[in-house]
Amino acid sequence: MTQHHNTTHYGVRKDCAIAVLSRREVVSVAPFAGVAMALPASAGEADPVMPIYRKWCAARAEWDRLSKLPGGENSDTPEMLAVSDVEFSAVDALGEVAPTTWEGAAALLHVFWEYKGPCSLSEAGDAYEEEVNRYDRKLIQALWRGASGKSGLPRTV
Repeated sequence: MTQHHNTTHYGVRKDCAIAVLSRREVVSVAPFAGVAMALPASAGEADPVMPIYRKWCAARAEWDRLSKLPGGENSDTPEMLAVSDVEFSAVDALGEVAPTTWEGAAALLHVFWEYKGPCSLSEAGDAYEEEVNRYDRKLIQALWRGASGKSGLPRTV
């Protein structure tokens, strides 16, 4: 390639504030560039994930409410089974759509966290802390924080 006095051997102007990346550096960040371009910075259009996610959140809240009523420890009552059907139908539907916004990506990560996050029932104690700090769960947390713009552990978007 011919070099001109005001360009580098990559053809980038020397007086521009553009960093020249090696091929290895470009290849290493390429997958993330695709994600960044695929999801718009703002939620201008409706994300197909969000209505399903809200349905899932409502079902989880209703299941929690029912479980606190007298006899709620019996999860095979018609009411509990109906709510569970709604919850898992929503999960199935979420597995069929792709997020189009960061909000949708954060919602999917929250659902994923609820099923693959810590198993301990109590957030107090060493077992919970160990489970939260497992490498795979820390990656889910990092993705959720990046997608949601929030800090802490994955929670409702």
